[in-house]
Amino acid sequence: MRRTLARDHPTMICEVLSDAVGEELRSLLAPLGYRFHHLTDRGPAHSEEIRAHPVWLNWLFSRMPDEEIARLG
Repeated sequence: MRRTLARDHPTMICEVLSDAVGEELRSLLAPLGYRFHHLTDRGPAHSEEIRAHPVWLNWLFSRMPDEEIARLG
């Protein structure tokens, strides 16, 4: 998986159910240039950390520019 992420840089949506998983994802994806956006009712919100939330579980992991991410909301 790490080779595929490094080669293809896919955009992903993932549920994060615990802070521990969020930290593992951050450790894997940050060195590959990914940015993290928490998906909420107000649209994607950029974050340096990936934290579990009791209501908003989904996160967007992407290397797209923030301007493109903002258009998704």
